[in-house]
Amino acid sequence: MKISIKKRISIFLIALLVMAVIQYILITLSITQARDFQLTYNEVRNILLVILILQACIVIFLISYLPTYLKKMLSGIENIISEVARGNYNQDIDIENYKKSYDKELVDVVEILQKMLTIIMKFDSLKKDKIQEQRGRILALLNLTENGFLIVNKKGDIVYVNDFIKEHFPNMSEDINLLEANFGLEIDNNIKKYVSSIIKSQSKNRQQRFYMASMKRHIILRSELVRDANGNFIGAVIGIYNLIKKETEKGKEEEDSQ
Repeated sequence: MKISIKKRISIFLIALLVMAVIQYILITLSITQARDFQLTYNEVRNILLVILILQACIVIFLISYLPTYLKKMLSGIENIISEVARGNYNQDIDIENYKKSYDKELVDVVEILQKMLTIIMKFDSLKKDKIQEQRGRILALLNLTENGFLIVNKKGDIVYVNDFIKEHFPNMSEDINLLEANFGLEIDNNIKKYVSSIIKSQSKNRQQRFYMASMKRHIILRSELVRDANGNFIGAVIGIYNLIKKETEKGKEEEDSQ
């Protein structure tokens, strides 16, 4: 590990102090010798000038070196933080390389950042597992019902359809846009029109009944809005009811056929 920045600064300050002590000693000797007329005024001035130049060199070096060095030293932390800002928590941080290239103070900070990222990754993984668990439960509940459920975002893209939708409307699948796709007159004039009015108005639609000739019965459409934490409209959930024939209807049809 390299010498720490504190030690580097201490060395430079000690050097300045040593130069000041040397200057004091030389001036004291010069004055003593000047009394004996062994040194001239110009010789004393030259001694002071040399010491001043050396001190100025050290100060100029500090002024030019420290900002550049600190910027280089902090660039490693800046790179890590910028990646975190972009959502990249799974970073491969080589601590040993930092120890070889940077000062102890920076390495300590990088080690703290590494521990922080490890904790974030752990909680992020737990959060994803919890979200996936809750999502699985919700989807299971939606598939256990005897009704169809369709979820769209504010652009009309289908986010989710349950098994009953897939069974009765095979053309309705996830990752397609409900408003742009062509599903046939029955769906376009009923379900598509109903969803389109919700997205355009960004408000809940009242319950509506449509007759589906292919099913020989009416279906019922209900809607609920989906909003974000700020209350902004981000989509809707559409419930499609009466997709399955009731036992009474089946019995009536059998009696009519007999």
